[in-house]
Amino acid sequence: MRNGIRAKEESDELVNDALPHDLVLLSGVDALIGGCAAPGWVQEALNAVPVVVVRRDLCDGKVIPVGVRGKSRSERFAAFLPGGAVQRRITPEDLAAGQRWLSIERSEFAAFRRTLEAIAPAWSSLAWGIAGSVGFELATGVASTTPESDLDLIIRAPSPIAKPDAESILQSASGLEVKVDIRIETPIGSVGLKEYLSPQSPRLLMKTCGGPQLVADPWTDLCRSSRLA
Repeated sequence: MRNGIRAKEESDELVNDALPHDLVLLSGVDALIGGCAAPGWVQEALNAVPVVVVRRDLCDGKVIPVGVRGKSRSERFAAFLPGGAVQRRITPEDLAAGQRWLSIERSEFAAFRRTLEAIAPAWSSLAWGIAGSVGFELATGVASTTPESDLDLIIRAPSPIAKPDAESILQSASGLEVKVDIRIETPIGSVGLKEYLSPQSPRLLMKTCGGPQLVADPWTDLCRSSRLA
């Protein structure tokens, strides 16, 4: 009985700790719970690489909202995952801290490697991580990026980032070999760094678990936000 209680506590902890952009290695490819029948490519993708991406969604706290990546951008499938089906969780911050880009020797990845090498020293004081196709390739070793891919980076920011500091962050990632898309992850959602700095945007479009919202302050303003249909 004690082992059963411990397993449940560990499962609940995994559900509570999982954050958007985390990558989850499944203990079994049949563990996913979907609201509809999965397309044929989903099983094929999971058989090849049993890894899913944590996404934003409302849930009951007993499961993790996840997405399955296919071979193309059009192949994305939303589902839920019980905490007990998690074999391992890899965060975007893990990928950055471990400098995993150094282990990717594929020639098509070279520009991403050089870009990350340029950014990493400037961001040493930030809680940052690597997401998107680059993060997926770093975590799995499966070629996922193309020359058209952006480098998606996130910054975990539990407290507000001063505008001058945000400007310095943006400048450090500008003019590099690949396009860098930076999002600030706050306790209530995610907002683009460029939009956060835009003087023409008194209200910002924020991604939240309840859907896109317009907010004035990405850290405190969710209760006064406007839901977009």
